[in-house]
Amino acid sequence: GDIGKFDEEGFLRITDRKKNLIVTSGGKNVAPGPLENALLASKYVEQSLVIGDRRKFVSALVVPSFEALEAWADEKGIKFQNHDELIGNTEVEALFNDELMHTMEGFARYETVKKIALLPREWTIADNELTPTLKVKRKVVEKKYEKAIDTLYEESS
Repeated sequence: GDIGKFDEEGFLRITDRKKNLIVTSGGKNVAPGPLENALLASKYVEQSLVIGDRRKFVSALVVPSFEALEAWADEKGIKFQNHDELIGNTEVEALFNDELMHTMEGFARYETVKKIALLPREWTIADNELTPTLKVKRKVVEKKYEKAIDTLYEESS
């Protein structure tokens, strides 16, 4: 059930789980783990979930690192009352689109995350979105944020 690859030294590195594999509507197989890890490398990203099964392209749900994002917004003079207002700001959206562009360098075109939806709060064990070992429960999160996901795939966006 694991997906892996051999590194330069000949060691097998496990990179994902087969059950998490995304198959796009074009038939391309995409392992979400490496993409999620790339997104998490950004100081502005706290949590990420890559989606796109049976869809035209790959997208992601992203929970910002609000500590880093708020510091950035204060530095830029961006005023906000709450997380919803902050993630809805056009400058914040531009920051995340720029981060997305940089983090997806090196991935094949078909597997790069094309769009992201910023979410206003972290996923938690208490809300049944994370396992006790802090792994994201994909189906639970996808169901909870179904409207945000659908918005990513609307033709007009």
